[in-house]
This record gives sequence, C-alpha cells and structure tokens, in this order.
Amino acid sequence: MKHLLALGHRSIACIGTSEAYVTQLRFDGYRIALNDAEIAYQPELFVQVRSDLTVDEGRWAMQQLLERGVKFSAVFCMQCSLAEQILSVGTLLSLFHLIRAGWLFYLRLTQCR
Repeated sequence: MKHLLALGHRSIACIGTSEAYVTQLRFDGYRIALNDAEIAYQPELFVQVRSDLTVDEGRWAMQQLLERGVKFSAVFCMQCSLAEQILSVGTLLSLFHLIRAGWLFYLRLTQCR
C-alpha cells in the first residue's frame, strides 16, 4: 500500500478475503495505510472473495468493482495468485468496459515484500 500511495494513487481498490488470519492482517494494513495518508476508507472499493481463489473468482471480483461505478487507479490484492488472475483474465475481459467508461489505464503488477 505504501508503494501505491508513493506512486500517487489515492483511490485504491482492495480485493481479497478476510477468512484467514493473515489476510485479515493485510486488510487491516490496507485500512491503516489509507488512514495514515488521510484518505477515507470507501467500502465500495473492497471486494471480498471466497478462499478458493479460482480464475472465475478474479474475474468476478473485477466485475464487481466495475459495476459499482467507483473509479480507482490501483488495486491492492491480498494474495499474489489473485493479482495474477485479475491481470490474466478479469482485467482483460473488463478492458472494453473501462475504455468505454473513459478510464485510461495501463496494467502493471508490482509486488513488495
């Protein structure tokens, strides 16, 4: 999150599950980072997925964000496999909808350890 904020993102969506302890900690970190940057948490930018994280789950999560109509400039994924799913399947299927909605963007996967 700090990396995304340092890049200038202010509307950051979050996709993941809070079913496991470690992902709950990641969600807490997402909220804390927003708060530290003086950005209000927007529940409509959070999509909770099931814990099985299938390819369809990544597609579904991105579709949920798009249907809500809330603009975002970055997505924080709680699991690497989910980020890969969204890039490989979900985002490609949603590309037309984003362009049609007037959103100009490029895809880039960044992983911070």
